[in-house]
Amino acid sequence: MRKPDEIRRLVAAQLDQPLDSLPDALPIREAVVDSFALVELVIRLQEETGLQINGDDMRRVESVGDLISVFVDDQHSCRDSAGT
Repeated sequence: MRKPDEIRRLVAAQLDQPLDSLPDALPIREAVVDSFALVELVIRLQEETGLQINGDDMRRVESVGDLISVFVDDQHSCRDSAGT
């Protein structure tokens, strides 16, 4: 499982933004230019972490912190690429 700081670094790198410009409370729609960019970001995070994210979890993502939580919180419906 990845740590929140690792996921934040991946997000910052994918969005080509400095880490300090992506606080947890920042609405995801302000961090990502459009829905296509958000899809690309999630795909990249899935590739980097080996996790597959449930669509229900993604619908609840409203902020950068929410997105990070989806990839680090065991309570979400993430599964590794092996299906477990």
